[in-house]
Amino acid sequence: MTTIARSLRRVGIAAAALACPLEASGGGLGAGLAFEAELEMEAAATVRGGVRRGPAGMVRGGFALTFDGSDAEAPAWASPWQARASLYAIAGRQLTPTLSGSLAPVSGIEALPAVRLFELWAERDIGIGSLRLGQLAADSEFATSWAGGQMVSGTFGWFSGLAGALPSGGPAFPLAAPGLRLALGDPDGTGGGTEPGPALGLRLALFAGDPGGRAGAGTDPQRHNRHGLLFPTAGGRLLLAEAVTGARTDDGDAPRDWALKLGAFIHSARFDDQRFDGDGLSLGDPASSGEARRRRGNHGAYAIAEGVLWRGADRSPRLVGAARGALFPDDRNAIAAYADATLVLLAPLSDRPGDRLTLGAAWSRIGGAARGRDADAARLGGTGEPGRSREILVELGYGARFDVAGRAVLVQPFLQWIGRPAAGAGQDALDGRPARDAVVTGIRLAATLF
Repeated sequence: MTTIARSLRRVGIAAAALACPLEASGGGLGAGLAFEAELEMEAAATVRGGVRRGPAGMVRGGFALTFDGSDAEAPAWASPWQARASLYAIAGRQLTPTLSGSLAPVSGIEALPAVRLFELWAERDIGIGSLRLGQLAADSEFATSWAGGQMVSGTFGWFSGLAGALPSGGPAFPLAAPGLRLALGDPDGTGGGTEPGPALGLRLALFAGDPGGRAGAGTDPQRHNRHGLLFPTAGGRLLLAEAVTGARTDDGDAPRDWALKLGAFIHSARFDDQRFDGDGLSLGDPASSGEARRRRGNHGAYAIAEGVLWRGADRSPRLVGAARGALFPDDRNAIAAYADATLVLLAPLSDRPGDRLTLGAAWSRIGGAARGRDADAARLGGTGEPGRSREILVELGYGARFDVAGRAVLVQPFLQWIGRPAAGAGQDALDGRPARDAVVTGIRLAATLF
C-alpha cells in the first residue's frame, strides 16, 4: 500500500496548498466567484476471483472555480450568467483493470494518473431555461439518479452500457468534450417547490463525438487527451436528449419524492459491426479479414424511475429507490441491454442521521451479434475461447458522515460481488482464460474542503 500512501500524500499536499489561502473566506472570493475543493480516496482488494488478488487504490483531488451572476456581490450586468472551470489531480492504480477485469467499473473515480482539465463552460439564463456552452460533461446531468450517486461503482452513474456505446466512453469523467446544452422548463424540479403540479423539463445537448480526440488504433484515449487540453472536435457528433417530470423540491441536494426520465442518444460516426467483416464473413471465422464491417451511426434509449419509498414519523425520507434500463442495437454494440436498481436507507441508526446504507445491482447483457461471433470462433476456429453472455454486479455499502473541523467527511466501506467479469470474456492477464466471479472489498474516503 506504499504507492497508495504516496499518492494520497501528493494529492493531499496539492489540495492543502490551494485551499489554505481560502480558509478564512470558506471558499468565497467575492464578486460572485467561489472556490471548491474535494479530496477522494478509494482503496480496495480482490479477496476472491477477478484477474488479480491483492490491493489497489486511487486518489482524486477535485478543484473548481465557479461564478454565479445572481450573487449579491456580482456585477449587475452579470446577473443571467454562470460559469465553471474544474480540474482533477489523479494518482494511483485503476481498480477495475487491476483487480476485477469487469465491464462495470469498481469505482467512479477511476482514471489514468494525471492532472487534467475537466469542465470549462459559461451558462446564460434565457428565461424559459438556460444555455450552456464550452467543454462539458454529460454525466453531471444526463442519465443520473440520486440513489445511484450514493454508490461506489461507476456503473451506477454513467452506466457501462452507455459508456460502451460511445467513442472513448462518451463525454463523462474523466473526459469532457466541447459542446452545448439547452435546458428548457424545470428538469431538476427546483424552480418552485410550492407551485402546484409536477415539474416538467427537457435537456438537449450536442457534443463533439469523441472526447479522446484522434487517438490512433490501440491508443488509450485518456493517454491521447491526458490533460484535457485538446478540445477535440473529431469523431462525428453526439446528440443527447432527456425529458424529465417529477415532484418539485426546494433542496437540489435531497432526493425528490418521485421523478421519471426518458432519454436517448444519436451518434453520427461509424461503428464496427459486432459479428461480420466487410465481405460478410464472421469475424470469428479464420478466413475473415479481421476488419469489421463499418456501420453508419449509433443510437440508444434509456428510462429512469426514482422516488422516496418510505418516510419516517417526521415525514423525512428514509428509503429511496431508483431503477434504470437501457437498450442498444446489438449489431454495433457489445452490450445490447442494461439495467440497474439501487436502494438507499437514510439514517439506519437513529443517533446518526447523516449515515446511509446502500444496496445496488447492475446487469449488462451482451447482444446476439457479439455472442454469435464468439460462437463462430469456437465452432469455426476451434479456439475454445469462452463465449460472452452477461455480467452482474451487486454492491453493499455503508456511508458514515462526520464533521471534522467544520468539513464534511464521508467514510464508506463497501463489498462488491461481480458475476462473470467482462461477461465471461477471456482476460489477457489470465492468458486468455475468463476471470472467476470476483469479490472486491474496500473503503471510500471523501472530504469536502470547500
